[in-house]
Amino acid sequence: MEWSLEDVEKTSLLNPNTFFIPSQKERKKQKSGDLVRLRFVLSHPSEDGPRAERMWVEITEKKLFSQKYKGILTNQPIYINSLHVGDKIEFQPKHIARIIIPKGDPCWLDIGEKMALVSK
Repeated sequence: MEWSLEDVEKTSLLNPNTFFIPSQKERKKQKSGDLVRLRFVLSHPSEDGPRAERMWVEITEKKLFSQKYKGILTNQPIYINSLHVGDKIEFQPKHIARIIIPKGDPCWLDIGEKMALVSK
């Protein structure tokens, strides 16, 4: 296979000040119809290309007891030739790098869509 899904939990632990991911609770509560962003790591990246492609997957199924998801790729990869829009992807919460927070959710910040948020 020319790619694998990145375990973003491990990446976040190795880079806690720069690599932020949604909480485990948020990653586990995703449902059918939600969009999540996964990192597809290239097995053999070129010197002048990226290490991974970040793409959105629409969840189509959640297996409750195994904590696994199935979804459909919604982006066309540029560097991974074996993947195409509409391909089925199986993944786990540990692979979810981003989620979409709907407007109206208590975690939604209008300013977050317009500016960067910085903490001390």
